[in-house]
Amino acid sequence: MIKQVFKKHFVWRASKGALTVADRVRSRGMYANLLCPACKMQPEKVCHVLFLCPMVAQAWELAKLPTPRNGFSHSSIFLNLHHLLACCDSNKTEFVMRRAFPWVLWHIWKARNSFVFEKTRQSIDSLVELAQDEADEWFIANGPVHKTNDLSQRIDPQYHKWRQPTLPFIKCNIGCSWAIANKNSGIAWIARDHWDNTVLHGR
Repeated sequence: MIKQVFKKHFVWRASKGALTVADRVRSRGMYANLLCPACKMQPEKVCHVLFLCPMVAQAWELAKLPTPRNGFSHSSIFLNLHHLLACCDSNKTEFVMRRAFPWVLWHIWKARNSFVFEKTRQSIDSLVELAQDEADEWFIANGPVHKTNDLSQRIDPQYHKWRQPTLPFIKCNIGCSWAIANKNSGIAWIARDHWDNTVLHGR
């Protein structure tokens, strides 16, 4: 069962080169245009799609994750992932971004698929912002739980500041609470636009 779970994990699949890029499709004996559909300059291989395509390079730059001294590898996905993992342990990289790299990879792949299958191109700004937001939400939800009744002591101060979404997106924030003493719970949500105007809310 655990083996099956890991087979479905995106970063695991990427590390094995098990993504349906043109190069891999050709290796299975099927026809595919080898050129990257986004840049139309290089063959579409896993390393190119996730690290080397010019538009992807902009995403990594915006994510403030340093590239290897000699650039990302053109042939070894393992070396590229090893570099990102090394960044996680480096104090030279901004904390919020160095732990978000799996989400950056995931949204790069999603943006590639949207372009290939739906002919829609996502902005680099929104790609990186979505990756960072989802990483933040995951770490808030799965972070260590401290035995305290003061919610402000359990939330990292860096999350107190609301970040506006990029145009034309609307951001929905959700808050919930649980009182163990009387077994009551509550949830509320609010949707706001780029200018911090409330569009919808409820509880």
